Amino acid sequence: MSVGMESLPSSPAQPSVQHQMLLPSAFLLLILLLSIPVMFSSLLPNRSVLDALLDVLWLRRCLMSVMRLGAIPKHVAFIMDGNRRFAKKLKVQTNIGHLQGFKTLEKTLEWCLDLGVNVVSVYAFSIENFKRSEEEVNLLMELFSEKLREFAQNPKFVEKHGIRMKVLGAIEMLPENVQRAIRDAENLTRHNDCAILNVLCPYTSQYEITNAVNLIKEDVKSGLMDVDEIDIESIESRFFDGDCPNLELIVRTSGEVRLSDFMLWQERM
Repeated sequence: MSVGMESLPSSPAQPSVQHQMLLPSAFLLLILLLSIPVMFSSLLPNRSVLDALLDVLWLRRCLMSVMRLGAIPKHVAFIMDGNRRFAKKLKVQTNIGHLQGFKTLEKTLEWCLDLGVNVVSVYAFSIENFKRSEEEVNLLMELFSEKLREFAQNPKFVEKHGIRMKVLGAIEMLPENVQRAIRDAENLTRHNDCAILNVLCPYTSQYEITNAVNLIKEDVKSGLMDVDEIDIESIESRFFDGDCPNLELIVRTSGEVRLSDFMLWQERM
């Protein structure tokens, strides 16, 4: 199931919903309501209004308490999109849009974990994004590396939720400094077992499925499995998120309703 959502994390607007499966509308509505103060933070020069909104913590706690009475999805995914358009709309540099997107994603992650979502997957960077300008790619890589270090060095938040971070995708395509940051973050959180944050970077479904098929091919060649044993389960177990519960909800933050080669196999489950 997938849904497009304008503004979370990038720009304040109304959500648009794609047609697949039943949407946990109460859950999505809560995420939208909780994101309102963060949206205002990018638009209001007067911080006093924002402070007043953030002070109403009882409303947030009330909404979350109501949500916990119903079914909560175990695996939610977010497609980070719309940051460049958001920056253009506000007539600011692109890096401001990307930074604001990361900030809102951090808050969204916290809300999901507080609600009891066990796995959050984030489409942070597509393999296709390497076709963007060298300046923007370098900017995104530096921002990604910085956020990885910040996350790994925030033991209070990580330990509170027992988060294990995993970066999934064609890791070998990333600069060495980013790969080091990934290893550090994964090593520091590897013993946590309450929640999982999957950061897909760089990633496409095409690459993931091809990688799974190649792994099966190697197992067959080495005699570890027989051709007759190849089935859906054997393919899915070799996906990057093969040890995670089934994906239940995809939110795209730009208002678009396309999946852009993101978890296409898992989305059909």
